[in-house]
Amino acid sequence: MRNLYQIDKRSGSVAQLLEFGVALNPIAVAYDPTTQYVYWTDVQLKTINRHSLITNATTSIYRDLANIGTVNKVCFVLIVYNTISE
Repeated sequence: MRNLYQIDKRSGSVAQLLEFGVALNPIAVAYDPTTQYVYWTDVQLKTINRHSLITNATTSIYRDLANIGTVNKVCFVLIVYNTISE
């Protein structure tokens, strides 16, 4: 099971923030302290997700990405938009 933890620098206390689950393959985790969202990509589900530390809600921002992966610990995402012009 993959989890994300918060460690307090002052006290050293550890708290679990998010449980990713068994079937997920999270990579490229980022935190936005302004909005208190945790963002991550999932190479297995081909999604970009976010989790609110305020509301405890998880949302998929992008689904069915054309290609997502890592090279030398850098995450690459290919998003393809289908547009129709007349």
